[in-house]
Amino acid sequence: MAVVDRYDAIVLAGGRSERMGRDKTTLRVGGARLLDRALGAVRDAQRIVVVGPKRRIAAPPRGELIWTTERPRFAGPAAAIARGIRTLDGEGRLSPGANAGEFPDRADVVVVLAVDHPFAAAAVPRLIEALAPGVDAAMLTDSDGRRQPLLAAYRRSALRAAVADGDWLNRSVRALVADLRVVEVSGREGEILDCDTPEALHEARRIDRRSGG
Repeated sequence: MAVVDRYDAIVLAGGRSERMGRDKTTLRVGGARLLDRALGAVRDAQRIVVVGPKRRIAAPPRGELIWTTERPRFAGPAAAIARGIRTLDGEGRLSPGANAGEFPDRADVVVVLAVDHPFAAAAVPRLIEALAPGVDAAMLTDSDGRRQPLLAAYRRSALRAAVADGDWLNRSVRALVADLRVVEVSGREGEILDCDTPEALHEARRIDRRSGG
């Protein structure tokens, strides 16, 4: 497996949260909001693009933090990923983010993380390490072998090429990643869980209590 000492990240935090019925970023698991847990999971990234409205955060990350939104708003996660990678590459940025200039080089690896995965922190380094030569993406899988492209590490060049056709409005993430060479990484307890319903949030809190936080 490859060892990567630097990476960039895209955190998807701009959905409607229709199934949850309220803004998922503000929900708490283990005393921390989902947004802060997501930022903590990629705290070692040299650049983080958050695709969603700018919000207060508990602690600034080590690297550069950039806020943007998909265009138009609520265009779906595929459009958000496209907006995120283009923003990482400097397109449409009105001003530098915090700590801009500290990391002049673009990282070859980009972690994509949906904000509703509260237990992603332990999975992120395993995903990055799984990106062997010749692999475009490492995706977490559940117990049935289903891939989760919204908790994955990508080669920057592969992700950029995947979004190159332009308009991803309301198109599926599965279509975006369909042609990528993927290595699968088995998710451990809770890692694959996404808190998109009240029941899933309850389960996340139960797992957190059982694990002692």
